[in-house]
Amino acid sequence: MSTKKRPETPESIALWRFSILGPLVSTRLEHGDRRTHFATAAQLEYEKPDGERVHVAARTIEDWYYTYLKDGWLGLMPAVRDDRHKSRAICPEIAARLLAAKRQKPRRSIVRLIKAFVRLKWVHEGELKRSTVHRLLQANALSLRPPREHGHERRSFLPEHACDLWVGDVMHGPRVRRADGQQGKSYLVTILDAATRFVIRSRFCADEGMLSHENVLLAAIEHHGLPRAYYVDRGAAYVADSLAKICADLGVHLIHTKARDPEAKGCIERWHRTLRDELLDELPPDIHTLDGLNAALWAWLAIEYHARTHSTTGRAPGLHFESELAYLRPVPGDINLRDVFLHRETRLVHKDGCVRFQGGFYEVPGDLVGERVELRFDPRRPDDSPLVFHRGVYRDVAIPLDRLANAQRVLPLEPLLALIGANHQVPRAFGKIQHSFEARGVHAAQLSADRASALELIANRGHADRVDRVALRPVRLEDLQANRAVLRVELKRQQRQSL
Repeated sequence: MSTKKRPETPESIALWRFSILGPLVSTRLEHGDRRTHFATAAQLEYEKPDGERVHVAARTIEDWYYTYLKDGWLGLMPAVRDDRHKSRAICPEIAARLLAAKRQKPRRSIVRLIKAFVRLKWVHEGELKRSTVHRLLQANALSLRPPREHGHERRSFLPEHACDLWVGDVMHGPRVRRADGQQGKSYLVTILDAATRFVIRSRFCADEGMLSHENVLLAAIEHHGLPRAYYVDRGAAYVADSLAKICADLGVHLIHTKARDPEAKGCIERWHRTLRDELLDELPPDIHTLDGLNAALWAWLAIEYHARTHSTTGRAPGLHFESELAYLRPVPGDINLRDVFLHRETRLVHKDGCVRFQGGFYEVPGDLVGERVELRFDPRRPDDSPLVFHRGVYRDVAIPLDRLANAQRVLPLEPLLALIGANHQVPRAFGKIQHSFEARGVHAAQLSADRASALELIANRGHADRVDRVALRPVRLEDLQANRAVLRVELKRQQRQSL
């Protein structure tokens, strides 16, 4: 038998009292007969509207009778207290301030209100009780804390086709034993197709850094093509420049949610809850490995999640995604995904043809001195040297600087001719060449002659902004100085021909 009381209303109480007066109302009784009926009715047991069984005193029944004669059955409603919705334990001034403070900031908790009033010295410490303040707020319909407002309206939606919108997120997973034997937290990086609710890629990783997210995205694109839009939050890995450049190169629209707005990614947050309920909560309490967690995850996806009907789409995610294969967007044939996912850093080439990179120095082509170049490297392969990218093309592989080897190397003519300006002032140019050799400690006896090649390169300077890489034999400084006049005449002839 249920002991839960039914709610009472003033009308139900009035009708219950009227039912007790039944014989007194329906018949004409003398004064003595009425008193006998009052005494007889008081001996009975009655059930109140809330289910409670009670006895009513004869004097109370008599009062109800005369009230009925005066005001009708509506007069039998219980009287409303004059201090209703007013706290008798809190003075009116403090009660008014409490209500005003709560209305000003509806999410203020009772504890915060009490601490604020004590700090402002409006009440003494311990004067306001939490239960008393709660009853005051409840009586004025202010006890509930409203949800946080985001200033915009939400609507449930589904993209039209598969790969129209991918949603990415990370979830903290159980602790795992890593390869070095240490224990640590795992992180689940997931990409979900919003149209079909198909899990494009999901993997437990040892960290939630930028590289872990990019590895999952690279595998997703390799297996399922390009999305039209990628929707992520404002985590450090998702606002990194590398992800923005990757999406720009691939023609993917990168969209970020507003700050502190997890509800915006409701589809993947709901998937995380399903994963916890059906997989993670069923795992044994042992310490797992990343490989073991990933094997369990992929088995659950294939057998359970992708095979059953989804409540939102009404279709199984696996079959739904397969039916949308015609709408997938493959990677263009002229794009190398491995190159797109290379990380990039811009560096200024110093006068000695070197750049600073990851705590060391690397040599780049000498004609890039003074230019800003882009070093592209694969963080997954830290032993590989970075590639030099300049003005839309790959120029060379940056070589770690070896000063001892450079002391024995014979310099070619090309870096020296790059010192010649656009005005082709030969005497001044030869002075720069000689100074360049002396500054590098290269003696004239170490150089061999190649006058014809020198003339050809100088002439070509009038037709191109830069000197292309050509194979040259080293030139002797004595030969260049002895034939300065010949070079001057040849240069003027070439300039007249160009005009």
